[in-house]
This record gives sequence, structure tokens and C-alpha cells, in this order.
Amino acid sequence: MFHHSTGYIKYLGYPIWFATHQRNVYVSELTGQITTVTRIYGTRQVSLYGKANIANTMILSKLWHVIRVVALPKDVLKKLKPIIYQFVMSGMFPPLKANSFFLPRDQGGLGLIDIGAQQHALQFRYLRVLLNENQGVLPDFTYQLLVNALRLSHDVPHHALPLLFPSARYKNMLNGLHPFLSMFNAIDICRQHSPMNSNWLNKPSVLAISSLPLMEMLQVVNANEDLDFLQHASIKASKVQDFFVYNHEQDQFQLKPKAACSKRNTWINIHRALFIQDLVYQPFVHNNSAE
Repeated sequence: MFHHSTGYIKYLGYPIWFATHQRNVYVSELTGQITTVTRIYGTRQVSLYGKANIANTMILSKLWHVIRVVALPKDVLKKLKPIIYQFVMSGMFPPLKANSFFLPRDQGGLGLIDIGAQQHALQFRYLRVLLNENQGVLPDFTYQLLVNALRLSHDVPHHALPLLFPSARYKNMLNGLHPFLSMFNAIDICRQHSPMNSNWLNKPSVLAISSLPLMEMLQVVNANEDLDFLQHASIKASKVQDFFVYNHEQDQFQLKPKAACSKRNTWINIHRALFIQDLVYQPFVHNNSAE
């Protein structure tokens, strides 16, 4: 019944839809509302900086509320940018350069908030909580709901795995614009610009490492044709526990005996690459907790 309805459900200001056409209805309403508000404020005599402040606090306030939780398509966010741009730049000639539009005022910009960047920034309220074991920031019910959803949808023992490792999301149970998509995008962008600094990474458990995608455990030192096997789909679907076992006496991971592996050709390739150090272990592998 919900899938065939033309409308969407709204709860605490957040839109909930079950089909693409319902999402399109919400997007159309959102775009129309923002356009209408910009026209109303556009009739007032306000300075350039004042318009940027109005856009940040008045025009886009409902959008900030929504994108904390709801993932909107990138093309939708792109359509909203020119609406805001035209509002702020109306009557301005020559127009400001695009690279100074979103810069802070003390750096010569308008201080206008970029919609895409704001969507990513808002996710860190949840990411900090999830990567630091809550510490009372979120209600325990909400925290446990997020943790269990991540674990069950990705079939992992620790909820941080799909957050920290993109390959741990391979063939998960989530589809489309799911609630974790914005979190994944935000943390992936963060990883591209700076190394991860998380207490979880300093001391992951043996169970957590064993459940990692295989290639998150290994680092390529010398890329060559002998490592082409790493691009195979079977490698992407493999986990550490398929090829490695933890030796409690030596307190480290080591390759399983070849006879214990079902993919013996891959085992041979990994063994050779580790021996000649074309592959090495990631630093956190031997900095783990045996718990």
C-alpha cells in the first residue's frame, strides 16, 4: 500500500518514502519551498553578506535538519545550489568567483555554507559516537539501533568495519539511498584528505581483523603483474579468516597451511608476495588485542 501511494510520510520533520516517485514528490516540494523563500527575501534590501547569512540560517535551515538523517541524491543538491547562488548574487556585478563563494569571511569569501559539504559535516555527530563507543552522546537505544543495523546489514562482528573500510561494504544488504550512505561518503572523503585517527584502529580485536576484507589487511608495496590476482572478484569477496589464522603462542597472524585453504592458487600468490615483500601487513594487524 505504501509503495503505491503518491505521497510520502513525514515524521519529526524527516521525510520517509518507500518508492522513487514518492521521493520525487518530496524533492519537488523542497525545491519549490526554497525557491519561494528566496523570492520573498529577494525583495528586501540586504547586503551581500546579509544574504549569505539569510541563506545559511533561514532559507536552508529545514534542509540542514533533513540531511542529518536523510540521504538525498547528489543531483538534487546540485539543483539547489544555483537557486541559492542566484538569490545571493542578484543585483551583484561582476559576480564573485566561484572559489570565493564558500570561503569564510575572514578569507575574503561570503561564508556561505556549501550544501554538499554541510551534508558530510553533519554526519560526524554520528560517526564520532559510533567510532568512540557512544560515551553518552546519543540515547543508548539510538546507539544500539545504529550499531546493530551496521553489524547485521554487513554481517560483521564489529560495527566499525563498514565505516572504516569501504571494501567491507561489498555485497551488503543495503540498497539505494539508505541511512548510512551519507556517513559512508563523509568518512571516505575524510580518509582521502587525512589519515584515520581512531582509537579503534589502534587496538582492533583478533575477531575484528579476521572478519575484515582480505585486502584491508595487506598493503601493496611494489605493484607489478604478479599482483594482478588481487583484482579478481574472488579476492574482493574474501576475508582475512579465509587465508590467515591467529597464532596465540607467537601473538601474530600467519598464513593458514595451504591444505586448509580452498583457494590454493591464491594462497600461493599471497605467500609469494609476502615473502618477497610485494605485499606487507597493515600497521594495525600486529597491534591488536587478543580479546
